[in-house]
Amino acid sequence: MRRKRQSETPEESAIRKKKDRESRRLRRAVSTQKEKMMERISKSQSKLETRLSETKERAEERRSSLQSIAKVKRASETKEQSTERLTYHSTRNGKKTEE
Repeated sequence: MRRKRQSETPEESAIRKKKDRESRRLRRAVSTQKEKMMERISKSQSKLETRLSETKERAEERRSSLQSIAKVKRASETKEQSTERLTYHSTRNGKKTEE
C-alpha cells in the first residue's frame, strides 16, 4: 500500500486510486493477451512439428518402397540387362565429368 501523500486532497487521492486501478487492469489485460499469444504460438509450433515428422515418415516409407522395388527389378533382370544398366550408368556419369 502506498502512504497517503502529505498534500493530497481527497479528490486527488480518488483520482490517483482510479488511475492505479486502471493501470493494474491494463497490465493484467496485457499479460493475459501475451499468454494467449504464447499459447497460440505453441500450438501452431507443435502442429508444424507433427506435420514435419509425418512428412519425414512418409518420405522414409517411400524411399524404402522404391529401394525394395529396385531390388526386385535387379533380381529379376538377366545378366545381359544388368551389364547394360551398369554400362549405361558408367558412361552417363563419365559424360557428366567430361563436360
